[in-house]
Amino acid sequence: IRLDFPENRFTLPLALGVSFLFVSVLKIFVKNRAKQIIIVGVAIGFATSSHFQLAKSFKTERHLQKEFIWQMVWRAPKIDSGTAIIIQDHPFNYTDDEGLTGLVNWIYAPDNSSPDLPYVLIGNQPEYFAEDGKIIRVSLDTFFHGSKNQSLWVHYSPPGCLHVLDANYDKQIWIYPGSIYEQASFSNVSYIDTSATFPGMEEDVLNILGPEPNHGWCYFYQMANRARQNKDWDTIVMLGEEANALDLRYYQPIEALPFIEGYARDRRWEQANNLTKDVLANTRSLQVPLCSIWEEAEREMVLDNKDQDHIQQLKSSIGCQQN
Repeated sequence: IRLDFPENRFTLPLALGVSFLFVSVLKIFVKNRAKQIIIVGVAIGFATSSHFQLAKSFKTERHLQKEFIWQMVWRAPKIDSGTAIIIQDHPFNYTDDEGLTGLVNWIYAPDNSSPDLPYVLIGNQPEYFAEDGKIIRVSLDTFFHGSKNQSLWVHYSPPGCLHVLDANYDKQIWIYPGSIYEQASFSNVSYIDTSATFPGMEEDVLNILGPEPNHGWCYFYQMANRARQNKDWDTIVMLGEEANALDLRYYQPIEALPFIEGYARDRRWEQANNLTKDVLANTRSLQVPLCSIWEEAEREMVLDNKDQDHIQQLKSSIGCQQN
């Protein structure tokens, strides 16, 4: 028996009986009329405050869902049909794991009228996965057939940005909840078509979500990660300069990584160096992925002796192991 969402809706029929019980107890044990009025007034005050707080939490929830969906669209304008989106420890109090599946399908497959859903959004619960990795979800008269091998794993912990995990990078990052590392290798961003232009949302969807929010830090982070997937370093540098001009800053140090790599690959040594040191000043948990960024840059770029010395000095300051 649970009294939180979604089971708490079944307590609503009890409200009338609880009201009768409250009045009866009050009449039996409190005879003074003035005291009865005061107690009832206090109870009404607490009830009003509770409704106000609940309304506020629903408003916050709507904002989080809106941010989640728009960041997903910015990062992944088009996703291959049959892809499962798996979210780790979502922050939504009034939406269960599958509650956003309908909205995701409405956005990415607006013309689909079949009960066979092209997308599903679920949590990382063992009961969702068969031993062979297949994912079969049935909800009312709709169903989804997919596999772990065609999935995107996401992590969302506001105020930090949405992270679409990339198996090429995120297995080295030790700031996510522990269980996600076992699954990071399944997150295959190749199922995202980054070259696609998002066709826009249906009017009915916009009526629910509202218009596209202003482009804050998370917009630039999602677009930079999208460019990073294509190794489009020039675009990352442009996004970084635009974000700096707007005086925007990362919420979580991990969000600086695509910009560090973009600056490094574009030979913006000072900017890459300063951002690397800034990240390390906030957390040492990103030492391994930072070392990987600089080691890959050293291995894949054509560098002169001066550039080589610069990278070696920076790797040494980070604490990277010498090859």
